[in-house]
Amino acid sequence: ARLLISAGLAADWPDARGVWKDEWNAAWVNYDDHLSVAVTKGGADLEGAFGGLVGILHSVETDLATDGITFMKSDRLGYLTTDPTFVGSGVRATATVLLPCMSSQPKELKALSEERQVTITRAVEENTWRVTCTESMQYSAVEIVNRLGAAVTELVKLENVRKRETVLLKKQKTREEESGQAAGEEHKVPADSDPKPAVAASPATQA
Repeated sequence: ARLLISAGLAADWPDARGVWKDEWNAAWVNYDDHLSVAVTKGGADLEGAFGGLVGILHSVETDLATDGITFMKSDRLGYLTTDPTFVGSGVRATATVLLPCMSSQPKELKALSEERQVTITRAVEENTWRVTCTESMQYSAVEIVNRLGAAVTELVKLENVRKRETVLLKKQKTREEESGQAAGEEHKVPADSDPKPAVAASPATQA
């Protein structure tokens, strides 16, 4: 917070600030940047979320243009923002994925995050992970969303492979247990088959 305050972000607080929100969209005015917009979608509709974001920003840009105002943009760096990690495309894409099987494979998750250049961190919910494409300067907004989609697709494939392996191992273990029980039953001696002691008959005595 001290860094933000020293950069002047708290100047004139709380004037000229606001938040707008509905079920899927939110916009912060003068929180850190002049405008921050977030669009969320349930399920796997990355394209729908991105389309919603583009629609909102296009409407804002159209209204600003009537007053001769545009978003700050550098020919060399791209869009300029207060947070350096957003400089470039100005977009950060995140997906939340349920991975109950892959949660026990941290090495695979790390390898995939390095390969796909995304960050994979635990979310609040159990076995839930947050996948984020954080590189903004090198890529366009479309490329960022596509990279996130590719990473999530691969994660889901790995999860399904692990799930099938888990199911097969459980079936194999069940068969082995059933086979062991059957073998035990075959070698079990019935209770009514115990040998009884023989009684010797003595010869009759004649007077």
